Amino acid sequence: MDDFKKDLANLLQEYHGNVSPERSLFLAVIFQALLDATKPTNENESKQSVLNRQKAVGWFSTSVGVTASNFTDICDMANLESQYVRDFAYKVIHSREKTFIRYRLNKILHT
Repeated sequence: MDDFKKDLANLLQEYHGNVSPERSLFLAVIFQALLDATKPTNENESKQSVLNRQKAVGWFSTSVGVTASNFTDICDMANLESQYVRDFAYKVIHSREKTFIRYRLNKILHT
């Protein structure tokens, strides 16, 4: 298993592990943003859907301003290094296995 899949497995395990409800909440915020950023495009999608995807991608990649501060705060409250989350999100967003990743994230968030 490559490092990327190990990271995903570890994050998902932590979400359902013995963590505080608050930490689970902030991990869920990060996971939902990953789902939003990797939502598949389709030719009939609304402009709002496209904008939401772009905002989610921007949330992970913006390094200055209010958005970056919000991202850093969420990572801190999830007890994760913000640079680690940025790197992980970049790998997820550019992964060829988005369908698998989305399935795992959806499964864990809705269980």
